[in-house]
Amino acid sequence: MRLGSRGPGVFARLRVGPRARRGLYCVALVALATFQLRASALDPEALNPLDRVLLRIASPLSALVTSAAQGLGNGTRRYVYLVGVEKRNVELEDEVSRLRAELASAERGALAADGLERLLELQKAVGARTFAARVVATDTSAYFRSARVHLGGHPDAIRPGMAVLVPAGVVGRIQRTYGAWGDVALIVDPAVAVDVLVGKAQVRGIVRGKPGRNRLGCVLQYVERAAAIEPGDRVLASGADGIFPRGAIVGTVDKVTSRGGLFAEAEVKPTVDFAELREVLIAPGLEI
Repeated sequence: MRLGSRGPGVFARLRVGPRARRGLYCVALVALATFQLRASALDPEALNPLDRVLLRIASPLSALVTSAAQGLGNGTRRYVYLVGVEKRNVELEDEVSRLRAELASAERGALAADGLERLLELQKAVGARTFAARVVATDTSAYFRSARVHLGGHPDAIRPGMAVLVPAGVVGRIQRTYGAWGDVALIVDPAVAVDVLVGKAQVRGIVRGKPGRNRLGCVLQYVERAAAIEPGDRVLASGADGIFPRGAIVGTVDKVTSRGGLFAEAEVKPTVDFAELREVLIAPGLEI
């Protein structure tokens, strides 16, 4: 063997297996801990030189083992704490989701209650016998501009041609009925015409749906060419057609498009949002 070379370890020379080696390490650590405990209990003046040497060797090892044990304990406690925090976070997220759902339900209920209250006010304003109906579908595609309603408990009292209103204004008129259901032709349908009064001057005209595909809106026609109509003027039902109650809001003038010929024309923006229809009122043509 050359000088300075390292021979096989003690455990290798003794042919000690890994399991036995780990056992010997444990025995050595226990022995050191036992010795340190014994040495700590003795009076320092009673320690012999061997005790002092072994205590000096065992103290760093004992500190290392203690530090490792503390680190393991802290890690275990932190892991248990994080598991608890994660579980609590999941519970809080579930609680937040539940509260959000309850809040959304309460908001929908409040909106529905507000809508019904305003519908009741409209019913009182109409003053005649009216009928509430629930909208189940709307179609404002290129070819159809209508809504389907459930007529409630008085389907036999509903007739085609009756006005359909909401607090925001005129929706349209009943087109047909079948059993407890009915179809409403919206005022953006070219087949629907409303006799109207425009602006403070109460200029007479006719509002009907714009013709053509993908042209949702209304056009004001047959207005005297010299009539004073301006963008922003309110357009109200005149009641002269015998269908829509006088004073019901149809929309507002969006822009004047023509003053040529005998009559002026303008685009009218309906005040009703047809996508948000929920409850409507079916009424005869009376003043409101």
